[in-house]
Amino acid sequence: MFRNRLTGAIIGILFGFFPLINTLACVTMSFVQKRFRTGIFFLLLGGMVVWSMFRLNKIDEQRQILTAEWGPTFTRHFDSTAFSPQTLYDYKAFEQTMSGILKKTSRDLIQEHNELEHFFELDTAGELKLEYRTNGYLILAARRIHSFYWARVKEQTGEENEAAASKVPFGKSEEEKAYIAERLNIFIQSYEKYRFNFPEGGCTVLVVLGLLASFVGCVSLGRRMFDNVAVAPPVAAAEPEVTYSSSTPVIPHDRVAGYTNVNMAEENELTRIPGINLILAKAIVGERRRNGYFEDVYDLERRMGFSQDVTARLMFTTSFEVNNTNNNAAPERREEPPGREDPPNKRKDDSTGGGRRVEF
Repeated sequence: MFRNRLTGAIIGILFGFFPLINTLACVTMSFVQKRFRTGIFFLLLGGMVVWSMFRLNKIDEQRQILTAEWGPTFTRHFDSTAFSPQTLYDYKAFEQTMSGILKKTSRDLIQEHNELEHFFELDTAGELKLEYRTNGYLILAARRIHSFYWARVKEQTGEENEAAASKVPFGKSEEEKAYIAERLNIFIQSYEKYRFNFPEGGCTVLVVLGLLASFVGCVSLGRRMFDNVAVAPPVAAAEPEVTYSSSTPVIPHDRVAGYTNVNMAEENELTRIPGINLILAKAIVGERRRNGYFEDVYDLERRMGFSQDVTARLMFTTSFEVNNTNNNAAPERREEPPGREDPPNKRKDDSTGGGRRVEF
C-alpha cells in the first residue's frame, strides 16, 4: 500500500508541474476513481483557468497594439489639426481641441483593430468616455502643454497675447513635439492602468490559484490512484496432513455440527451427529425408550457399546439435558407397552447393566 501511494504521489507531482495538463489529469483521475463531484470541480476550474489565460493573452495583444499604433495615429491627427491664435490663447478651448484629437485617435484605432473595442470605452454617441481620474490626467497633460507653449512664446516675443501666438507656431519644433509626446504618453499609460490593472490582476490570481489547486489535486488524487488495483490474495500455506488413530481421538473440522440433545432428539435429528447413521439413531431412540434417559456420554457408550473413537466424536457434538423441574432427578425410565417384548437376542441384560453392543 505504501509503495503504491508513493508511486502515485510521484506521478501526480510530475503531472502537477505542467499547466493545464495537471488540471486535465485531475479530471481524469477523479472520474476514474468515481469522485464525480471532484471531477466536475476540476473541470470548472480548468475552464476558469483557460478563460483567464485567454483574457491575459488579449490584454497583451492590446498593449502591443497601443505601443505600436498610439503614437503615430495621434501624431497624424495632431499635425492635421489647425490651432488658431484664439484657441492657443484660451486654455479651455485648447483642452477641448486636444480632447477632440484624442477621440479621433481612439475611433481610428478601434476601426483598424477590433481588439481595442473593449479598451476604449465609448458612450452612446460614439464619443470616448473617460472616468474622472483619467479625464483629470488628460486635462493636466493639456494644461502642461499649453503652459510649455506660452513659455516659449514669451521667451521669443516677450508678450502673451493672440498677436504673439500668431508669430510662434504651435507644435513645430522638435523640443515641443517631444514634450507633447511625453505628456500624452503619461495620459495613455494612466488610462491603460485604469482599463487593464483590475482585469489583469484578477485573471492572474485566478490562473495562479487554479494551477496551484490542480497541482495539489494531482498529488492527492495520485496517492489514491492505485488504491482500487486488485491485489492477489496471499497463498495460504498447505495444512499439514493429520494421521488419525484409535489413541488420538480427533474430530475433523468439516464434520463438526452443533450440539444435539441425545435425550430429546428424534431419529432424524440424531443422524446429524457425525458418525451416527439411521440404524444407530433408531437403536439409540429404542434404548432410551426402554431403559430411560442417558446420563452422559459415558452412559451412552456403556449402554450402546460404542468404541472409544465414536465416544470421542460424541463428546463434542452431544448434550444430555432433560426438561425436568428437578434437574438433579434421575433419568426417567419408561416401560414398554404390555404384550410387546424384544427377542431374546436383543434384550438388555439388567443384571450387568452392560447393555447391548451395536456393531458398526
